[in-house]
Amino acid sequence: KDGVKEVEITNVKIHLPLDAVALEGRKKRICGIGAVKENEFIYDIGPDTIKLYGKIIVKSKMIVWNGPMGFIEKKPFDKGTKELLKKIARSKSFSVVGGGETLVILKKMKLASKISHISTGGGAMLEFLAGNKLPGIEVLEN
Repeated sequence: KDGVKEVEITNVKIHLPLDAVALEGRKKRICGIGAVKENEFIYDIGPDTIKLYGKIIVKSKMIVWNGPMGFIEKKPFDKGTKELLKKIARSKSFSVVGGGETLVILKKMKLASKISHISTGGGAMLEFLAGNKLPGIEVLEN
């Protein structure tokens, strides 16, 4: 905890996706987030969401990201994640990225050095940022 100070976060906004890449069998389509049919699965964020999140990234002072935007194991459903990682890497913001899947694609893109802090444990990272105790760290402290 040395050097880690509590920070008051104000003016927090949560931006939900506007659109998605939806799939039914092999049929792929881009649709508004509210227009996803019952028999479709969302595989990635859509182009409007990529643009929106890209604009937010450029204006942000700090970015915390945990987990991919889509089904990154299968192209083209890695597009949202890749586009946003490129934006974060080019931004001047302090960036914290967590989660094993996200880190795999980050390293494949050779962008890891452009991220301020990387955590392989996405869930643990979020717990730490929320101020919760981590059992493994507690044991080491005692």
